Amino acid sequence: MTLLVLLNLAVSLCLFIHIKEFIVRFCLAVNYVMFLQPTVIGLVFGVFHPTHNEWSASYYEKALIFILLYNIVLCVSFSIFRRVFPKVKTDKLVESVNNILECPNGKHIAAITYALLLLAVVAKIKLHSMGAFRHFGEVVASPLLQQYKLVAAFDILTLLLVGLIRAKNILPPRLMNKLYIISIAACLAGAALSGSRFQIINIAVVILITNAHFFRKKLVLGMVALGLIIPPALFIFPIIGYYRVNEYQLDIGVAEAQAFAETVGYKGVMLDVLTTRLNYMENYVYAVGYVDSEGVAGGQTYLNNFLGIVPRLFWPSKPQIENDSQNMGYRLGIVPAHDFSTSIGLRPLGEAYYQLGFYGIIVAFLYGIGLASVQRLIGDSSSTILVAMYINTSMYLAARDGLFAVLPGLILFFLSYIFFIGIIIGIHRILKTTGCRRDIPTEISSTN
Repeated sequence: MTLLVLLNLAVSLCLFIHIKEFIVRFCLAVNYVMFLQPTVIGLVFGVFHPTHNEWSASYYEKALIFILLYNIVLCVSFSIFRRVFPKVKTDKLVESVNNILECPNGKHIAAITYALLLLAVVAKIKLHSMGAFRHFGEVVASPLLQQYKLVAAFDILTLLLVGLIRAKNILPPRLMNKLYIISIAACLAGAALSGSRFQIINIAVVILITNAHFFRKKLVLGMVALGLIIPPALFIFPIIGYYRVNEYQLDIGVAEAQAFAETVGYKGVMLDVLTTRLNYMENYVYAVGYVDSEGVAGGQTYLNNFLGIVPRLFWPSKPQIENDSQNMGYRLGIVPAHDFSTSIGLRPLGEAYYQLGFYGIIVAFLYGIGLASVQRLIGDSSSTILVAMYINTSMYLAARDGLFAVLPGLILFFLSYIFFIGIIIGIHRILKTTGCRRDIPTEISSTN
């Protein structure tokens, strides 16, 4: 197993260095953190996930072989179709929105930031009233449920936008630093209230990306700062875990997290975070064992991508789209029968094997085509608005529990971007800001 781990690490590193595009690098990084990193910790420190046992350990080699193949096929597919697909040229509307965002007058940037953050807060409040914000209790069905979720995510997109504008030094640093801190605070507040670990990870990634210029100029200082900040910051994961278990009572969650830290010590907390809370390898290994004994699930869950294209507004009785994550936990033997709240995620990589076995590399191939499409559509541009959308879409794809409904999700995602752009244009016109290089055209024409 050690040889396979080393081979996976070497290949992942080579692929990461060779492919420069963020959308693939982020997928590789997520696969490393969620699958390979827990395995490395287990080999080095002998610390594994609580569900680890001799039965699951016997399937590690097969799991590692598939991870290796999946990453290679994904990257090869992306590289091929990245060259095959034509680049989509930026149209006048995008150029004009970019001019608004780079206008030397900061009044409208502040108004845009506050408006987008306010929309995100209102959407989160609405989701909370529907039972969908904290994933606690019954969720009220609504044809606009997914739209509310997308608008609620405007805080991350706004943070990206503000951070990218701030990095260009177009507007006064004092104003941009203020908007940047307010955006971070709004995102952190939403993540804390929802108990979302991936929201916090996304915020951390956005902060790193939007301060990349600092790390490039002061690499040593930046690495020292990260070394000092990251280890203590990991303590937030046990807090969130106990916070959610105790029905979102913060005082009890913090108290139990502190008691846990006192019991296991600082090193114990770090190992717990890396092997339990950032670990999908054990679930995936159980899925490998299940496939070996019971056979593959068959891939029917991927049909949800076509079912989900039909809006619930036109099909109110449309079946709920899900990956059967709770029942999957029972089938794999991870979730006990008396547990009615825990669901199991496998990520796109683990889901591919669970559904199709080694034929799941076909999913990696198709996924690579999808990533190449996103890259050519919005990734090959220096436009501030498109860069923000590209990074946001990349994080959305990499953070998914599976690809069981990725196509309708992406359609809704891009529709939300149109709404996002419309808000920017609307506020610009209301304020009638002067000093921009180009106003919004009355007629939009595209060049291909």
